[in-house]
Amino acid sequence: MSISLSSIVRYASVTGVMLIGCNPAMAGFSLFADRIYAFAERNSTGAIEPASRFQTDGFYNFDRYVRDSATDPIIPEAEIQYYRFELRGHALAVEGSNIVYSGTYQIIYSIGHVGFPISVSDGVFVLRAFFTDTMNATMTGELFQMEGPEDQAFFDLSYGSNSPLTISAQYHESVTEPGGALLNVVIRQNVPGVGTFGAFAAAALAMGRRRRR
Repeated sequence: MSISLSSIVRYASVTGVMLIGCNPAMAGFSLFADRIYAFAERNSTGAIEPASRFQTDGFYNFDRYVRDSATDPIIPEAEIQYYRFELRGHALAVEGSNIVYSGTYQIIYSIGHVGFPISVSDGVFVLRAFFTDTMNATMTGELFQMEGPEDQAFFDLSYGSNSPLTISAQYHESVTEPGGALLNVVIRQNVPGVGTFGAFAAAALAMGRRRRR
């Protein structure tokens, strides 16, 4: 069954279903992680080659969570330290000082040794690195969620949409350890206002039920 946007709006106007929040406002949040240790493999000449490893050194916790509006999910300040993430991948393409990395990511909730880690989001990433010199780079990319939270007590970082999270980072390589680097990471989500999604979903569901009768 195909339901168009115009038919949803028309149905709502006739039946009185309220499309609350139908506006172009965006919803979202930012997750910040400072001074994350990562490793970008180099060959014997110090160059990065296709298939060279790139990964964080295990899971690192986030330092801050900032939501865009009062309608976005809340993560208490005391809880953010228990949200941790990991990147594991390799160089997919190398063109001069521009590197494209890809691999898998996972965001978990873990309170040390108390219970088992809970997977909040996992999927694949694409990260483009623009090296300004041999030891510093600006990175931008996307996290494409394949699996949402395994426990419904946690909110879906994708907001139930196909919108990828964006990731940006500043890469500063160590002088004493080639390939070893510190990352300052920001993970962002921007999606159309949640009220818009919920209202249109309600109208579409109502139309579907009416047509099946």
